[in-house]
Amino acid sequence: MTAFRILLAVLLATLLIYTGMLLLDRGFDGFETFFTDIAAMNWQGQFNLDFFGFLTLATAWMMWRNDFKPWALAVSPLFLFGGIPVLTTYLLGLSVQPGANMNRILLGPSRAR
Repeated sequence: MTAFRILLAVLLATLLIYTGMLLLDRGFDGFETFFTDIAAMNWQGQFNLDFFGFLTLATAWMMWRNDFKPWALAVSPLFLFGGIPVLTTYLLGLSVQPGANMNRILLGPSRAR
């Protein structure tokens, strides 16, 4: 579990630093650039569409893991558009709960019995 937490922390810190530097240098035009590249039918657009698929799967997993409870549905846009910062923070939070193990983290408390 320690190695998993370290991986999550490294991913989170790296992306936050990279994003901060990008915001300082270029400002915030991320959404426009993201969808413009997809519409342009180029390799960057293909990567963005592929990445959006991963975000969609991560969002669907989080909602399923939490039995589609209203709060899970309410935070789903954060997962869909928040990427690694949201997912790693969520997983780090789950990993430090009492009795945390990978079955409980991945399946949720109702399925990990």
